[in-house]
Amino acid sequence: LVSSSMQYACPAWFGIASDTDLATMDSVQARGARLACGLPATTNTYDSLLEANVPSVSKKAKYLTFKAFLLSSLRGGPRAANVARYFPPSSEIGRLHTEITAAYGSVEPLADAPTLNLRIIIRPWTLEAVTKEMDDAVKKKVSGEAVAHRHPADYEVWTDGSYIEDTSSVAGAAIIFKKGRVNYQTVSVGGKGRSSFRSECLALHAGLRRVIADKRLHRGQRLQIATDSQSLLMALKSHAACETTSTSAECVEMLNSLAGRGVKIKLQFVFGHCGVPRNELAEAAANSAHECSTSYTLWHQDALSIAKAKIANDASTKLEARETHRRRAVGIKPTKTQHLTGTRLLDCLASQARTNWSPYWGDLHRIINPSVDKCCRFCSGPPAPSPLRPSADTRRKRGRTTDPVACPECAVVLAS
Repeated sequence: LVSSSMQYACPAWFGIASDTDLATMDSVQARGARLACGLPATTNTYDSLLEANVPSVSKKAKYLTFKAFLLSSLRGGPRAANVARYFPPSSEIGRLHTEITAAYGSVEPLADAPTLNLRIIIRPWTLEAVTKEMDDAVKKKVSGEAVAHRHPADYEVWTDGSYIEDTSSVAGAAIIFKKGRVNYQTVSVGGKGRSSFRSECLALHAGLRRVIADKRLHRGQRLQIATDSQSLLMALKSHAACETTSTSAECVEMLNSLAGRGVKIKLQFVFGHCGVPRNELAEAAANSAHECSTSYTLWHQDALSIAKAKIANDASTKLEARETHRRRAVGIKPTKTQHLTGTRLLDCLASQARTNWSPYWGDLHRIINPSVDKCCRFCSGPPAPSPLRPSADTRRKRGRTTDPVACPECAVVLAS
């Protein structure tokens, strides 16, 4: 309920909410996390949220507020003026936006993209059922057959993107072949970003911009675009008239313009990193294009990803200032099943199933096993298997008071 209400009133709510109000919302959410995971009532608020793998309200509110601020600013008009008035550069959201633009440059504005021409053929698959786990020779063979299917193209555009996570750099390259010629043209572009999808979009945009400038491409000729990005082709295949980035909108407009000239266009998926000669040339050109002078602005999805990482980093810095036994044992990362093994995995699965059972901190487990160790789940060893189920001690109090208020091992560790 809290998450759904935040989706509608987050900007106004966060603008007037104090730190005390946000902390109160976090404590309410932590109470639900303790009920779901079988944690004692004395567990720290943020440790409860981390153990239940639930984001805190304050972090989510800040992220959703920045998202609303960024999208409203990119759309322009009266909405942009309103958010600029509510969140000036001196505010927390304004400072976050200033930090991102200072480090990565301006964010690409949004634009309205038309519907893609239905005469454009998009094939995000090969002619045969082949998966990426198969041998490279098989993938190379089917990729070549898919490109050479039916009539040969008068123009072939091979695109590929490159993404370097350490430097948040994206680059794309397009190699253009003309029918009957061995020589080719190379177009390289670069920019800042945090996704390989963005690099593939830049490569397609650069190739189309070079092709559409060639006035010799006339009615009846064939243009084939080959890429190893299945996600890009699926996005184009399912595209409808919508508001999107200016780069994507320009790609759709250029494809429609070529189709309006009478050019027969086909976009074909090919497997990458399997020895397809022209795809290897495009990949080499993309890898060397990170220092290219032609640079694109930041994608708004990458700006949101950067903001989310900054918000999480600030929250982690605040958590590290206060040491608890849970952070000493497993750190400040949320409990996720893909990172766990053994007893911790079983414990997390039990919490996610909302069974109120835990091998270390569960009410039900302690009621059924009165002689269980009083240490917490981070200090206790795995529970020993018992051939017979012990009878429940009815004299003990039922409820959360059966859990230990303080673990003796925790006190020793934190005091040392």
